[in-house]
Order: sequence, then C-alpha cells, then structure tokens
Amino acid sequence: MRCVPGIRCLHASKATIMVKWKILLTLCMFSVSVVFLLWKFGEKRTTNSTTVEKSVSESSNLHRYWEIKNTSLGEGKKKLILLWTKFFNNDGWMKDNVFEQCPVSSCGFTSDKGQLQKSHVVVFHSRNINDEYLPTQKWPHQRWLLFNVEPPYLSSMLPQKYNSLFNWTMSYRQDSDFVYSYNQVSPHDGGSSFTKVEVGTKTKLAIAIISNCFAINNRLEYVRELQTHMHLDFYGKCAGRPCFDAECNDAAMKKYKFFLAFENGNCLNYITEKFWNALLTFDAVPVVLGGSSPRDYELVAPPGSYINTADFSSPKELATYLLKLDKDDQLYMEYHNWRKNYKVVSLGLISQKRWKSSLPPHPAWCDLCAALHNSSLPSQVYTDLAAWYSQDVCPYDHPNVFCTSWNRCCFRKNFRDMFSCI
Repeated sequence: MRCVPGIRCLHASKATIMVKWKILLTLCMFSVSVVFLLWKFGEKRTTNSTTVEKSVSESSNLHRYWEIKNTSLGEGKKKLILLWTKFFNNDGWMKDNVFEQCPVSSCGFTSDKGQLQKSHVVVFHSRNINDEYLPTQKWPHQRWLLFNVEPPYLSSMLPQKYNSLFNWTMSYRQDSDFVYSYNQVSPHDGGSSFTKVEVGTKTKLAIAIISNCFAINNRLEYVRELQTHMHLDFYGKCAGRPCFDAECNDAAMKKYKFFLAFENGNCLNYITEKFWNALLTFDAVPVVLGGSSPRDYELVAPPGSYINTADFSSPKELATYLLKLDKDDQLYMEYHNWRKNYKVVSLGLISQKRWKSSLPPHPAWCDLCAALHNSSLPSQVYTDLAAWYSQDVCPYDHPNVFCTSWNRCCFRKNFRDMFSCI
C-alpha cells in the first residue's frame, strides 16, 4: 500500500518505534530481575546453615564461600577486626597494641563501618546491638562475633532474633569460642617471691559492697541475714552507706580477712572482678555466691582459695564457720597456702577510658587473631542462638528484668512491686 505523504508514513514510523521501545524495556526488566535473583541467592547462601553440635555447626554453604581465596586478603597479611557496635558508651574501644605481645600479632581494629567489606571479623557487643543498624551485607570471607561480658538477663537482646548470623562467640562462658575470663591463674614461678599474707595485719573481719539492690539471686537478703549472726561492714547503695576512698582504698581493704564476692546472678561461669580483686588486690579470702554450680569456681580459682556459700545450709551456718576461722589463725591461713604454688595474672581488661596497655594481652583476643590466620578451621554458625543461651540457668528473658538500653535496666522483686530502674 502506497503511503500518503505526511499521514500514513508517519503512523507506520511511530508504530515501529513503539515496538522497539517495548522490546528494549522488556530486556531491561529481565536483566534487572536476573541480577536481583542472583544477589538474593548469593545472600541466602552466605547466611543459611544447619546445626550439628552445641547449636553450632559446619555449614557447607559457608564452607564453600570461605574457601574462596581473595587476593586482597592473603594469609600473611594483617587481619582487620571491625568493631561494629560501641562497648556500652565507648566507640573505638579496642586498640591495636592489644596484639603486640600475642603469638600471632598481625591483626588490627577499626570502628570505621566503611571498612566492612575488607574486615575479616565483625564484632557486636550484646548490650549495644540494634537490629535496625546491622550491616546490610555479610561478605563471604567474614565471621561475625558476638561479644558479651554480662549475664544473659542483662544483655538487652533476644538471641532468637539473630539466628544464623553469628559464627563465633566471645564471653566469660567456658563453652564460648573465645573465653573472655576476667583473670587467670597460672603456676607460680617458684622460690620465695610469692605474696605473703600476714594474719596480724588482718584486723577486720568481713566486708560487702553492693550497689545493685535487685539481683535475681537474693544476695542482698543473704547479706542482711548474715549481719544478724556476725559483724560485717556493709557499704554501697543497698546499704545506704557510700564507700569513700579512705574506707575502701587498697590499703583499707587489705585489713579484712574476708571479702563477700557476691555476683548479681548465679549464672553459668559468671565470675567477675569481685572475686579476683579479693584474691589479687585485697589479699583476702573471697566468700562467693554465684556460678550455676560449685564447679564454676573449681574450673578457674586457685584450689583452697575461697569459701562458697553453696557449701552451707544457711547464712547462720556460714557465719559460724567464718567466726571459727577468725579465732584460729592457722586454719585461716590455710586459705592462703595456694599463693605458694599459684599466681593470679591480671589481664588487660577493657577500662571505661582505654585499654590497660601495661597489662598482658587478653588471651581471647590473641586466640581470635590466631584463628583468623588459620585457614584450616571449619566454618560454623549459631543457627539457634537462643538454645545456646538457654544452657545457662540464668534466663535471657527473665520476667522480672528488662533492659531498655545499654545503661538502663529495670527490676522488680515480685509482681506486686513496681519496677525499679538503674
């Protein structure tokens, strides 16, 4: 059919152009769909896994990804550790000098989230996790590590929300991938250089310092009943008696025979600086209340160095025994015999201002650095983080405790009381 100039030919030209645009648009949409599906498939392969042991397993998908060699991340190069969250209110809370004395020292810290893709491990502090600000990508060469120094019910996180995200744990628990204990005991070097405790300098009986009055193990009630059977210097917010420096400096504390190292919960392996300060700084005999069982203290403490409330049927029976030791110097000094064979090693724990660089490196960070350089380690992931938490007798979802932020936790002693927040 012959075109009528200016009319039919124009209509035919427009129809042809429209067909070409439709074909081009279809091809673009198809390409975008393919790219999106490939990305989602890769993301799924990076995070999904199954559980084999202790809620931790070797994931074949993760294993295949971690075996991929990235030329920019060679085995001999420095491994980057990204601190994704703050530690309470501290940003950039770890420094590279932590690794200076480690057997494997080629590791470094950063808090620059722009370094996510280059980071070999990403660290999340449990009290500061916010699921709205998690990384949007988990790279194939990375491990994600959950760091925790608080008992479960104070972690302010619901672990079931983070299944199949974390590959490693670092905490005070002995079944963590990297055990972050508060201090360590090692055999003494020998000779006569051990700390000698003179019983004549111990002019005071016992002291307790408690400022969290809503502990879930009723430690405050235990202390108050103990006071009815023996003399006990009681300080802290719960006593309504501040402990000023003149009364609670190291020299003053060394005058006490016993220090009540009562934890805020009888949680699995949860033994804090209260216990270690009594041994190392105050040269006292710690009287302990904590741990999920007596074995928790047996695993870490010097033998014969402490008195466990779990071994007594009541505060009255404990008081009777402490008064007996007070009158028998030889029997009391048996609790210091461990000093001849063992020593407590102060570790470079986190301070509120900076890493205590004068102290030895913490073995947990050294172990992490070594693990990052060990390409033979199998891949693993916590597919049921709540199950791992639930191995503790202290629940992470205690009905009488909740935390609204890293620095505000609320407690109630029974359901008739209003919540008290600290």
